[in-house]
Amino acid sequence: MPVRMHSADELRKELSVTAVKQITTLAKRQLALEEQIKAKEAELESLNKAHYKLTTDTIPEAMSEAEVKELVLENGMVIKVEPWIAANIKEDDRPRAHAWLRDHGFGSLIKRTVSVVFGMGEDKKADQLVKELARRNLPFDNKEAVNANTLRAFVKEQLASETGAKLPKEIGVTTIATSIIKRKK
Repeated sequence: MPVRMHSADELRKELSVTAVKQITTLAKRQLALEEQIKAKEAELESLNKAHYKLTTDTIPEAMSEAEVKELVLENGMVIKVEPWIAANIKEDDRPRAHAWLRDHGFGSLIKRTVSVVFGMGEDKKADQLVKELARRNLPFDNKEAVNANTLRAFVKEQLASETGAKLPKEIGVTTIATSIIKRKK
């Protein structure tokens, strides 16, 4: 039987069909993984909601009804309910809250960033401003805010301190009873 030689075009077509099959298989695998990820994310969200309800509602309520502040189990595990403090400053309240922080010696909590937005075709203006700020040794960006974790720690410290400052209404504070389980080491 004679051996048939394939032309370069025939080989390219053959390779092309093989490549398409391979890419199609890979694409199907990608879609399957995306579906698995979506399902796992939904499952994780459900688990997080159940955990949140248990730690901030069910266990604190059960311990309150039993009039128990702390429970030490035989295996050394300790279950107790502690307040979890959340703090925030609404954008509309920011000027008054920041003024209060400054007036009471806590201005260092506020971080400020100054920034300028230039439109399309305004590169020369932007370059001029950057050069001017650099000439003056001025870092630039202008946004004023208190980091959420810093604010939370500050509020927690103020609430725990006997001499703590009376916080203004512009600093929103929410206390959530939360169960804490410490495992035996």
